[in-house]
Order: sequence, then structure tokens, then C-alpha cells
Amino acid sequence: NSDAVQGDPGYAVFAEQCADCHYFGEADEANFGPSLYRWGSFEWFRRVVLHPDAPELYGLVAEDCRMPAFAGQLTENDLRTLYG
Repeated sequence: NSDAVQGDPGYAVFAEQCADCHYFGEADEANFGPSLYRWGSFEWFRRVVLHPDAPELYGLVAEDCRMPAFAGQLTENDLRTLYG
């Protein structure tokens, strides 16, 4: 990642909580979650991060393939920092 990306306030939280599965640019075989670059509105992003298992989101995906829910683990500030 570029120095500009690594210097962003959301990078540390992204690297710790999200980067194992998600990426910002082109697909990478090591990552299996979708790119998060401008993916949806803040409200959509918030729901996916806090409650990805909601039936209208990814709740029908096999449980062992779901993104973990981060409800109760990330603050509203963390979410806004990640969203950018």
C-alpha cells in the first residue's frame, strides 16, 4: 500500500480488522472478500460491518463462509474512520 493509504486514519483499523479478507483495488488470490473501495453508502457499510448475517445482506451464505459481525467491537468513530 502507498504511503498515502498507510497514513490514512482508517488504515490501522482496516489492517487489523479487515485486510485479511478485503482489499482496496484489483482482486488478489489471497483475499476473498469484495473490494471495499467506495462500496455503498455509509449506512450500508455500517450494516454490513455490524450485522453481515442479516437476511437481506449475507445471511443466506453458509455460516462458515460469512464475514464475522463486529457489533459491539467497533465504535461509531471506528466505523466512520474506516468508511472515510
